[in-house]
Amino acid sequence: MKSKNLLVNITHSPLGSPAGLMEISMVLALASAPESHKLRIVFSGDGVYFALKDFSPKGWEKILKSLRVLEVEMHVEEESLKKRGLSINDIKENFTVRTEQELASFPSWADHALAF
Repeated sequence: MKSKNLLVNITHSPLGSPAGLMEISMVLALASAPESHKLRIVFSGDGVYFALKDFSPKGWEKILKSLRVLEVEMHVEEESLKKRGLSINDIKENFTVRTEQELASFPSWADHALAF
């Protein structure tokens, strides 16, 4: 089977989202990342709150650890951080802060894209 590039864009806040949005989004990302596939997750809009150092609801650290083991790339949109009064210093390790311009090339990289 040919390797596929998968892009997941998470734009909704983990707080006040429809029940289970966080779990569904992350589990789907995990399920979409078998060894033969390359996965990138972009957190933009209110989705940047997933990447905050202070954000750690039950099970979130375990999901993050699994994503790291699977070598999933996790990116945070810089402009979304700034609009919310946040900076790179507020973000957990293993997240790469990217500009809107840098992220603009991601859809052309992907064979499949999902947005939440």
